[in-house]
Amino acid sequence: MKPVIVTLIALLLALPACALECAIGWGKEGGSAMHTVSDDQIDDGYCDCPLDGADEPHTNACSGSTMGAFTGVPAVTEFSKTYQCPQQKKLQIPYSRFHDGICDCCDGSDELPSVCPDICDQVLAEERALQQRMAKEFAIGQNKRQKEIEAFQLVLQEKQAEKEKVDQRLEQIQEQLGEVESEIDQVKHEFMQQRVNRAAEISQRVAMTTTTTSNDSLTGLLEPLTNEELTSLIVHSCQMAGEMERAADMDESTCVPLRLAGVDAALLWNREDQGKAVLKRMHTNVREEGKTLADLMIKNAKQTEDRYKKFLETDDNRNHRKRSSRRNKPGRRRLQECDDDYRPMDDDGFPDDYIDEDYEGAAEDSQTEDEDANNNEQNQDADNSETKSADQEIMETLKESLFSQPRVAFLQRAKEISDGIEALLKEHQDDSSNEEKEAEENAEKVVEEKEPIDKEAYETVQSTLESRVEAIERGYDYAVSAQILLMNGLAQSTQDQDQLRQDLLTLAVGTLVYSKLSLAHVWQIFQAILPEFNQNAADKSEKTCSTSPWVASCPPNAVTRGSITLPPSPVLKAAQILCTTPTFTKEKAEACAADADNALPTVMPDGYYGYDAVHPREENDMLQSIAAEWDLSIDDALQKSLDDLDKKKSEHEREKRNTEKTLEDIVDVVDGVKESRFGQDGELYALKDQCHSVKAGKYTYEVCLFGSAAQKEGDSASGTGLGSWDSASYDNETGNRILKWTNGVKCWNGPQRSATAIVTCGAETKVLSADEPDTCRYVLQMESHIACDDAFKQLHEL
Repeated sequence: MKPVIVTLIALLLALPACALECAIGWGKEGGSAMHTVSDDQIDDGYCDCPLDGADEPHTNACSGSTMGAFTGVPAVTEFSKTYQCPQQKKLQIPYSRFHDGICDCCDGSDELPSVCPDICDQVLAEERALQQRMAKEFAIGQNKRQKEIEAFQLVLQEKQAEKEKVDQRLEQIQEQLGEVESEIDQVKHEFMQQRVNRAAEISQRVAMTTTTTSNDSLTGLLEPLTNEELTSLIVHSCQMAGEMERAADMDESTCVPLRLAGVDAALLWNREDQGKAVLKRMHTNVREEGKTLADLMIKNAKQTEDRYKKFLETDDNRNHRKRSSRRNKPGRRRLQECDDDYRPMDDDGFPDDYIDEDYEGAAEDSQTEDEDANNNEQNQDADNSETKSADQEIMETLKESLFSQPRVAFLQRAKEISDGIEALLKEHQDDSSNEEKEAEENAEKVVEEKEPIDKEAYETVQSTLESRVEAIERGYDYAVSAQILLMNGLAQSTQDQDQLRQDLLTLAVGTLVYSKLSLAHVWQIFQAILPEFNQNAADKSEKTCSTSPWVASCPPNAVTRGSITLPPSPVLKAAQILCTTPTFTKEKAEACAADADNALPTVMPDGYYGYDAVHPREENDMLQSIAAEWDLSIDDALQKSLDDLDKKKSEHEREKRNTEKTLEDIVDVVDGVKESRFGQDGELYALKDQCHSVKAGKYTYEVCLFGSAAQKEGDSASGTGLGSWDSASYDNETGNRILKWTNGVKCWNGPQRSATAIVTCGAETKVLSADEPDTCRYVLQMESHIACDDAFKQLHEL
């Protein structure tokens, strides 16, 4: 019996151990093919059963396996890659977390038996509570969202219906505004036509003789003059106007009186450029031209001072000559200082390079303002040379005229006196500074004391000389301007000689009106430009301190051209008064005495070396009565009419602006829907004016929908801009809304700041948190009812 038992034991020992079988996890059969794992392969650190890890219950060898996707083994797609916790429908874990010692499932089914306690009752209760809260928040949010979307749809319908009405109203307002503007234009046009007609009528009456001409009128003043003489009259009238002190306040180098006379004659010139000025003859019956002219006249009629009046189509009257802007700089300069503000005079009494710097610079200024200098360097030299030549010719003519002789003499003498005073003052200053030193060195010697000088008197003389030199230069500016306007502007563009004659007559009278010249000034100009009076022009004798250019013309006399007496009686009477007025005053005698002794004068009288400062005419001058008649003012009735129409226009314009703003708001809504700017179904519309914030650390982050985003420190009202509203989008996977703000303040050595808000469903709109995951890129977590839609409900199984 015993051998039998031994035999049986031997047989049993010879049988193989009970082997483990498990799915292989890969292969043609989809990993379901079984294979045997021997005892020595159990817990050997190698995962032979990747689907369930049964061969490695006490090691972590299979913890990295996810349905066959451990290292070097392709995944088995036919099997689930995650494990579904039996009691938690929403919890699926990867197989890599199997038997890892962490209890993922509430019942511990992901670990070996008895490793994890079953806490499903507690966990499931918490999940149910969370689900209930989420469902409640969703219900509130969805209801709110739906109401706002319905409200938006009503707003959209109202806006679409309102748009049609607003379009119609805007069209009506525009029509009403056009009617009022037409009425204003008509009233202004009538005023303009009256002014043009009046200027023409007065010019005709003053210039031409009539059968009823009386001895005490200016009728026939200009009729005998040739066109060339009329041009000279205008040019020298401009010259004298430029020498008046009032011209310095205008800060212009163009002849303002001539240009204003041109406005009344319906003649406008553009700015003088390169020795030319293009004339534009305004046609009063052409709507736009008539309107431009009428606007100029209305503006001018409201101004009491000529310096505020306009003479260009644009509001800018600046002529942009360099001399004008330089001369009016604050502070005075010595006459002999050689710099950009003043240029020393040469032997002819004019500043060195007067033409070169003044008018060549003017052309350069004009060209520099309107064109890129880099593109015109070659053309500028030729243009400036042409300008220089044209202006030189004009200036040479002015210098050689009888009218300019006293000015030339004065400028020459002014230079000599200025140099002498400067040297004397410098010498006196040097003597004073060395006086103490010389006294010490020559204490025992008898030093001859120098005669003291009247420093204040000499400085006053210098200041007076400077003012008069500036006045003369200003006069030449005006005169050159007038010649350009008349010869290069008017004469070259007017083919009809009768029209040219009429234009010159109107411009001559108008220039006399606006220049404030007197009848005595007219007589002086006549002596210089009319051959019957300027016989003394051949007298080239040296000018002295007491020389007056009008001595040879006194007593004044009249001449006859045809049947017309020239000048008229009122001008002759004014000349007689001028000739009989004593000019050799005490101051002039003192200055001339110093001149005779080759000494420097301590006074500077009017009329010195034949130059008298030019002053505006008196109120009793006959030209003043003509000016009063010429200047058609705006009476009370016209002003009231304009005020009423302007008020009506302002009301229409205000209503138009408000209506356009209303239309803009409507279009913003209507187009916003088309462009999806308000999100899905217009869900963002109700939030478009809202801002929300959250505090994170020491900063407060604020975002405004359709506005801006900012980072604020503490309680500061302002902060760092994180960007402006950019866009709103929808995340199809999560159902979240993605709101973006871009182009914020640039980070130091980094990108521009930006902010992104990720919005999930919530009963209220609020910012939950803010973070900066990357440099200057901010991410905010938000809740809002706008995300409580059906997609969110389905995703979370609510």
